[in-house]
Amino acid sequence: MFAIVKKPTYSWTVEVQTPDPAKPGKWKAHTFIGHFKKLADQAFRDALERLTDQQLDPAERYQRENEFIENVLIGWDGLTDEDGTPLPFNAETLAAVLDITEVRAGLFDAAFSSRRKASAKN
Repeated sequence: MFAIVKKPTYSWTVEVQTPDPAKPGKWKAHTFIGHFKKLADQAFRDALERLTDQQLDPAERYQRENEFIENVLIGWDGLTDEDGTPLPFNAETLAAVLDITEVRAGLFDAAFSSRRKASAKN
């Protein structure tokens, strides 16, 4: 059975690559689960167009990227501080997370790779 829902969401593994302190020049993979709002096809295309506009200056592109993630990311599991305490999903922690280049890249990759996987299966 397949149910059409008004506000579809899904979870996807977010992989974050960070420099490995034990192995100079190497990367270490970390993961957490991101919970995303699934955008309708046209809304996704519109968001993609806003992100890829070649006329954007870097500050505007950064702002639009933040808006995109803020719009589609609705939560997470398995994201902790350095002491292992789970980080709550809220505006403050999201802003802090978006300021970490490696996490930001992982969130974008998850948002877009999940979309590619869905498109490839249709």
